[in-house]
Amino acid sequence: CDALAAAMVAATAVRHLGRSPAVHFGLLYAFAPLAIGWAQDARPYGMLMLFIACGMAGAMGLLATLGQHDADVQARQLARDRRLFGGGFALASMTMTGGTLSFAVTATLPFLLPRCRRDKAFLKRWRPALGFPATVALLSYMIVSRLHVLDKLDGYWPDRSAPFGVSSLVRLWAEIIS
Repeated sequence: CDALAAAMVAATAVRHLGRSPAVHFGLLYAFAPLAIGWAQDARPYGMLMLFIACGMAGAMGLLATLGQHDADVQARQLARDRRLFGGGFALASMTMTGGTLSFAVTATLPFLLPRCRRDKAFLKRWRPALGFPATVALLSYMIVSRLHVLDKLDGYWPDRSAPFGVSSLVRLWAEIIS
């Protein structure tokens, strides 16, 4: 699966950046020590990276429509990019919790970038692409990840220390002033 992920990264780079950067990114991914280590592991990291690469290929295709009017965007290309984006991130979310996190970051990024926020035609194309993978990511988290975390409540530091809760802010403030 990791080799397929490297191929997907290279194919996406060819489409959006050209052949020379594609060879560079493909080789960089293929020979990255972390990717090689993950590929040797018994966990589904290679499969996760393949699905994230598919989702990112769709996201890059959608982002390539920035500044284009709806009439200029080819319907078949847009549908393909939406399927890649939705299917890739939906499968990534079902593979591991990291897929859900990568989808969340990718999905919110255009809303944080001023150029994307100003382009109403782009947002009109981006928002519908979020529905399916967001539903799958939420269900995957609620059905699988959340239950696993609750089962191992004593073993996970975020649940023990509640880093985003009011009590942790009170403890942090007390430690700072003491």
